[in-house]
Amino acid sequence: MAERPDAVDIAKNARTLEWLRAELVGSAAQAMRAMARGEEDAALDALASGVVVCYLLARRMGASYARLDNQVLARLHNSIAEGHEIEQWYGDLTQLAAHLRQPRAPRP
Repeated sequence: MAERPDAVDIAKNARTLEWLRAELVGSAAQAMRAMARGEEDAALDALASGVVVCYLLARRMGASYARLDNQVLARLHNSIAEGHEIEQWYGDLTQLAAHLRQPRAPRP
């Protein structure tokens, strides 16, 4: 008996989710190793990969990229309002929220 196309899609999506989760963990590990060695470019590359994977995971879960952006902004605003230590010490959360709200030029 042949597999139904929707069953194949469900299995493919499940495998993709597992693969993306493993990629996220791998990116975090690569970033930590690069930071420990003082390799800034390698650390930034690994962090960028992790961010991309997060967007892809959200998409595979059925959320739009804009919805993830909105959720990140909401998380930042909540953390700022709650007086998160990183915000109190450095103001990083406010700076990140401002950065994310900046209009972006269209890319080719």
